[in-house]
Amino acid sequence: MPKETFKKLSCSPLSDKDFDFTCYDKDDLEKLKETYNKRHRDDPIKSEDPKIIWDTLRDKYHNVCNTESCWLRREFMPSQLGKQLVESFAPEHPESWNKNDHTWLSSSDIQKVMKQFEKRYKCFEFIGPSPIDFYKTDSYDEGKRVWPELYDFNVDKNIRNNKFKIGIIFNLDEHTKSGSHWVALFLNLRKKKLYFFDSVKTSSTNKEPPEIKKLVNCIITQGEKLNIKIDYELNDKIVHQRKNTECGVYCLFFIINMLQETLTWNDIMSKRITDDDVHKYRKTYFNSNV
Repeated sequence: MPKETFKKLSCSPLSDKDFDFTCYDKDDLEKLKETYNKRHRDDPIKSEDPKIIWDTLRDKYHNVCNTESCWLRREFMPSQLGKQLVESFAPEHPESWNKNDHTWLSSSDIQKVMKQFEKRYKCFEFIGPSPIDFYKTDSYDEGKRVWPELYDFNVDKNIRNNKFKIGIIFNLDEHTKSGSHWVALFLNLRKKKLYFFDSVKTSSTNKEPPEIKKLVNCIITQGEKLNIKIDYELNDKIVHQRKNTECGVYCLFFIINMLQETLTWNDIMSKRITDDDVHKYRKTYFNSNV
């Protein structure tokens, strides 16, 4: 396989991104070298240089691998180490995207991305994706709430657990339905800020759903009891989304940027983020093949 066909993958937030040519860090490459050498004592990789180790593995498997994640499925790789190192990469998108890369994000697509960010940022907790009727009794599991983590949401508990940033994604359908539209909340307890983001509406045209307003009021009230005054804002200026496929990506984009503090709420409210702009992030948050 020619070198020019070797495909660079999107790294996960768990990757330290030590190098611009790989999602593996220095220790990962050393582990790859060591495990390779155990199986190939007659032809070991001798260099200590990370780039040379990487180049050597690429060249040795050029006939069967066009991505660096492919090395994790080769004969020299212990399964446990492979499972560990695959976390260096953003998750694989569903096969259906190969035919239509505007396919709506599913709950599991969203979870795969958010769980990597949870592992990377110890101060962050993701809840969801939850149906909008999270407070109701679950029709499929009698005696339990649809989403207990939201029904029992506790500001004090999050603070005690050092969870100061909380992202929540909701689907506006109830749990007995197939799903309609994704929206998000983001709570920053250090900054005492709570934001509701809906990519297709503003508060001037349509207020937040009553279920979300109820949760917002609960969070604010709990904060007051802890002498924490939480300011709440929701989009009241810009309708970002004009097409009907990217609401899930908008929610990921919103939560990730608020978590990493790469954008402020004012940034998001001051200029429209187009559907095409957000669609490009599918290639950042997901890989076509891992």
